[in-house]
Amino acid sequence: MKPGGKSSPTRSILFSVIEPCATATDLFDQKAGQWEGLTSMFGEMEQMHPQDIAEAVAFIVTNQRRVAIIEIVVLPTD
Repeated sequence: MKPGGKSSPTRSILFSVIEPCATATDLFDQKAGQWEGLTSMFGEMEQMHPQDIAEAVAFIVTNQRRVAIIEIVVLPTD
């Protein structure tokens, strides 16, 4: 298997893993108490914006096919 996916003469599948830290979305609005548990783990860390993750995705999908981006970890600077 090649890095970033599996290749065959007729098909090429590439994949990347994006691991974002705390991001300001409504994901945790679904269940009461979930975000409070996470804030104790992340402390006062500033949440990233969805645009920050979208830019990581755009970087991956606009890269040349000769480059395999296996993993990106996205963390806030604060």
